[in-house]
Amino acid sequence: SKWGAHEMIKKMPCLNPQQRLSAKEAYEDPWLQSNSPNFEISEQFFLNLDNFSVRNKLKQAITTFISFHVESQNEILELQQQFQALDKDGNGQLSFEELLLAYNCLLYTSPSPRDRQKSRMPSSA
Repeated sequence: SKWGAHEMIKKMPCLNPQQRLSAKEAYEDPWLQSNSPNFEISEQFFLNLDNFSVRNKLKQAITTFISFHVESQNEILELQQQFQALDKDGNGQLSFEELLLAYNCLLYTSPSPRDRQKSRMPSSA
């Protein structure tokens, strides 16, 4: 009925995320189930949707950080080159595997904190 749709729509635009319908809850709403074509959406779809939201927030945070901390065009070019070096498949996105590879390279090629501290000390020669 039209009232079922009305009730579902009333729950969707809520400002408080705790009270708002999730995508899965909206999909499982009895009115929508009885008035939509018969097809199944996998659980993975909803996980991907949640992950997209998290990735978008991370991307927004990184962009904000860079915009406040990068001061010159040379720094921007250097960041682009570093990103392209990390983006092994060239798709413009860093996968978990690409980030893990970069982290491991940093971890095993950077001097240890103790070595960095020693290099700052004046030599006694």
